[in-house]
Amino acid sequence: MKKILPVLSAVLLLNACASVKPDYEVRDRMKGGEPSWIEDAEKAAQNKKEREEFRFYKADAENVNKKLCQQSAKANAVRKMAEEISQEIVSKFEEKNDSLDDNATAAVKDRLARNISTRLHGAREAGTYWERRAYKAEMGAAKDIEKFKCDCVVKMKVTVLEEALNAYKQQTLNSLKDADQKKAMAKAFDEVAEDLRESED
Repeated sequence: MKKILPVLSAVLLLNACASVKPDYEVRDRMKGGEPSWIEDAEKAAQNKKEREEFRFYKADAENVNKKLCQQSAKANAVRKMAEEISQEIVSKFEEKNDSLDDNATAAVKDRLARNISTRLHGAREAGTYWERRAYKAEMGAAKDIEKFKCDCVVKMKVTVLEEALNAYKQQTLNSLKDADQKKAMAKAFDEVAEDLRESED
């Protein structure tokens, strides 16, 4: 019986996912259809060399105005880049230092994301896609409304990311008073930078 329950739960979950229907109709879309990078940002790379030299990040946005929708999607992708990098640093920092509680760790992560994002210059758009959707209350939407759904993938050269991390490393260390935390944070920055370099090999 214990073996049957997990299988039954998985089947029910799959059926539930399969039964989910969109609450909108696509009225128009970008020529060429949905790109492959929608599911995997790295597929925006043109070749193996570009995939090794750059990191790719994808995000989306919605707006009744197409231009604003596309601008928001790009801004969200850059923000996601900063958030993911700061998460990598915080994760490695946590492995080496357990003196912070959850709230303090969250505060460190948020501060890192904000400050790293201000130093991430050079993000380039690697792909964009949009759809004009008509959301309908009768299909389950909150209300009838027509707006654009935009996706954007940006790329950032690994060497530029390394430079941004090195530029912010000392500033972050200066903000920490505890010697052990400084040591742990320095190692976290160094390991993330090393991971970036290895991704180029």
